[in-house]
Amino acid sequence: MSKEGFHYKHNRLQQLRGFCHVARTGSISKAAKAMGLSQPSVSLQIKALEEDLGVELLERRDQRMSLTEHGQLLLKLALPHVEPLDRLRDTFFAAVKRQKPEFLTIGANQPTLMYLLPRLVKHYCDFQSDIKVKLKYAETPDIYEMLRREEIDFMIGTSPKNTPGDLCYIPIYEFETNLIMPKDHPLVGKKNVSLEEITSYPLILPTCERHTVVGIDVVISRYGAKSGVRVELEDWELVRHYVEEGLGLSIISAAGWNDEPKLHTISLKRYFPNVTYGLTMLEGKPIPQHVTDFIETMREVGKTSKWDLV
Repeated sequence: MSKEGFHYKHNRLQQLRGFCHVARTGSISKAAKAMGLSQPSVSLQIKALEEDLGVELLERRDQRMSLTEHGQLLLKLALPHVEPLDRLRDTFFAAVKRQKPEFLTIGANQPTLMYLLPRLVKHYCDFQSDIKVKLKYAETPDIYEMLRREEIDFMIGTSPKNTPGDLCYIPIYEFETNLIMPKDHPLVGKKNVSLEEITSYPLILPTCERHTVVGIDVVISRYGAKSGVRVELEDWELVRHYVEEGLGLSIISAAGWNDEPKLHTISLKRYFPNVTYGLTMLEGKPIPQHVTDFIETMREVGKTSKWDLV
C-alpha cells in the first residue's frame, strides 16, 4: 500500500469527511474542491474506508456518485459527527466573539483622547458595566505596533494616509474642518471668509504628527495664498490657549471642538475635505463582541450628538 493510502486508512475522521462530502455533492471533484484536497486524495479516502468496513459505499450512476444502501446508513451515522467538525472554525470564532474580557483596550492620540473619547467611553461604560476600559496614549506609528503585538483591541483616530496591509480602517464619523478665533476677532460674523483673509493673520497649529487636518499647506497654496504659521505646538490645549490669548487663528477638525465660550468657529468645508474618524484593527482578525458593542456605541453617540455618520 502507498504511503498516502496507509495514512488515510488510519485517519478515520478524514475518511468520513471525504465520504460525507462526496455523498452530499455527488462528485469526487466537488468534494475535493470543498476540502482543499486533490481528487486522488479523496478517492483514496473512500477506498480506504470501504476496505476498512468491508462494504461498498458509493457507486457511479450517470456521471454522479450515488450512495449504496450501506452508504446511506453510514451517512446517517456519520453526519452528526462530521458536520460540527466542518463548522468548527466558524463556531470557534463565534464563541470568541461572544466572550467578554475584563478590559476593552483602546489606543489613541492626544486630540482623540481629549475631545472624542470621553463621551464615547462614558456611554459605553453606562451600558457595559462589567467591562473596564483602558486608554493608551501614543502617536500613530506606535499604536500600529501595539495592534500588531495585540496589546490593544483597536485604535480610534482619523483616516490614515496609507493603511498598512496588515491593518484595516473602519470609518464611523465625518467632521468638517473649522477655523477658530477669539470672540472679538475681526473675522467674527463675516460670511465666506477667504483663505487670503485667513492667512493674513498668524496661524497657530499643532505639529504635523499631531494635526488632524491633513495638507493645510497644500490647500492654502492651491488657492494662491501664503501660509502664515507663526507658532507650532505639540499640545492641543496650548493651541486653544494661544488662540484665546489673541496670538493667531487655528484650523482644526470639528471633532476637537466643544463649544468653547471664548472662541468662535467658521466652517472651512468649501476649502477642506471632511475628516473621518474611525477604528483601525488587525486585518482578518475576528471582531469580538465587546468591540462590536463599542462600534454600536459610537453610532448611537453620533446620532445623539448630531455627528455625521459615514
